[in-house]
Amino acid sequence: MKVLLSDALIQHADFFRDAILAMISNLKKMNKKIPDPLKRAKTIHESIDKLIKSELERSHIEVACKKGCSGCCSYMDIMATRDEVKLIKSTLSGKLPKDKEGHCQFLKDGACSIYEVRPGACRKLIATSFPCTKRFVIFPAEVVWSAYVTVNGGELIHKGNHEKSMVERKANP
Repeated sequence: MKVLLSDALIQHADFFRDAILAMISNLKKMNKKIPDPLKRAKTIHESIDKLIKSELERSHIEVACKKGCSGCCSYMDIMATRDEVKLIKSTLSGKLPKDKEGHCQFLKDGACSIYEVRPGACRKLIATSFPCTKRFVIFPAEVVWSAYVTVNGGELIHKGNHEKSMVERKANP
């Protein structure tokens, strides 16, 4: 399979790289200023949420995500930084539940049971249709998230069901 990158993407690659490098530098400084991993995770989450809110207001994009919409939770691999894992564990009596086949282990009755402390990987994904057939990531939030994972390391906390999701996406284009 041949993958072609658009000229626009190639032109913006340097900008994206430079933005991530600058954010990595800022996050390394933040790690020294905020030694508590729980406070660091909350600070990053607040930054991501503000960036997303600002971008959505600026672009007038309507978000279709709502409680009970768990389309992304079935197909998406979910990465969390070590700080985020500690934050999630702190709300769940110190343990992460076992990953469920095909759906995120944090889904309860179709809703995220850790919504307030969900990882940046979940925060930065936005659906613009219901059911979730059109998704996108807000660029500034992606920069913050990519840099955060680079600086603080990450681990896969949920393995998505990619085969099932491809069938569902073909059935519901």
